[in-house]
Amino acid sequence: MDIIKPKLINHLLLRRKWNLDALPDKPRDHVVHMHWKNGLTGEAIKTPNCVVNIEQTGINDYWGMSNVHPINHILM
Repeated sequence: MDIIKPKLINHLLLRRKWNLDALPDKPRDHVVHMHWKNGLTGEAIKTPNCVVNIEQTGINDYWGMSNVHPINHILM
């Protein structure tokens, strides 16, 4: 229990702070999406309370994205 409790608290705080439950409903209009054009975000069907983000690789400008935006903007 001592190992699980801090991890669960951290997970719940992150989930609330980033409002992960509303992520699938938000538009892809963040400036990071200029570099990361294709992607699908939605709720997982088989795993409750999980968000799935699928990205199309190949055309994403990871170098430009990581050199223009701070990592905390990319992760959001």
